[in-house]
Amino acid sequence: MKLLRYTNFISQTFKNSISEFFAYRVDVFMRLFMGILWSIIALAVIELIFYHTPSLNGWSQSDITLLYITINLAFIMQDVLTSSIYELNSHIVNGFFDFIITKPLDSQFFCMFNKPDPGTLIFFFSYNIPLSYSLFSHPSSIHWEYLPLYVILVLAANILWMLMRTVLLTLNFWWQKLDNINQILNSLQDIGRYPTSIFPKSIQIVLYTIFPIAFSSVVPVEVLRGNISWLKIIGLVIVLIIFATISRLLWKKAIKNYSSASS
Repeated sequence: MKLLRYTNFISQTFKNSISEFFAYRVDVFMRLFMGILWSIIALAVIELIFYHTPSLNGWSQSDITLLYITINLAFIMQDVLTSSIYELNSHIVNGFFDFIITKPLDSQFFCMFNKPDPGTLIFFFSYNIPLSYSLFSHPSSIHWEYLPLYVILVLAANILWMLMRTVLLTLNFWWQKLDNINQILNSLQDIGRYPTSIFPKSIQIVLYTIFPIAFSSVVPVEVLRGNISWLKIIGLVIVLIIFATISRLLWKKAIKNYSSASS
């Protein structure tokens, strides 16, 4: 019964968001335009990188293109389903969180899923189609037999990003002036477009532990390149468990110490 309540909640909020999104047709075309524009910029950057070199530390042009596509895939689930978590800071400041904790749903679940953004799918497709065309237009050594494992890793990467973002945004319960905290994840997304091997060893350790962006792009792409590292895949599972635990414990502590904005 409880599970049904939560699934019905997600279904209803998604339907409401779709109706609201298509009520503003200008937004549809803007998302389409922005996706194509950013795709062109990405392709230009990739072409610039490989203008004078055939590879980037052993990574071909098609490999880097696949990294760009993969990091975008790693964000799609959180941007479509859990974009409402971005509003947590304003909910705390304006007192709306007082209303949330009275709901017959878990407050963390409500904050994550109460307002999906299906319009992100339009940006997603318009961004990835030109990149995918470029990917298949260049020679590549993709091992398609590993595609199922790649898909599983990308889904895991989506969950990891959701957890990482929730952990960072939960800090707003204590420090409500962290307006630019999302810029940390945006910067990490930029780093995830390139192989970790181009960075110093110390940075690589950070990208697999504290800010495990490498699990969202490099590890899945390495699988399609035929370089399967079961140690890294196990590492992803461990990191997921750690961040899931931190996310839940931190949220519970935040709720316990929460003081109403109206008090």
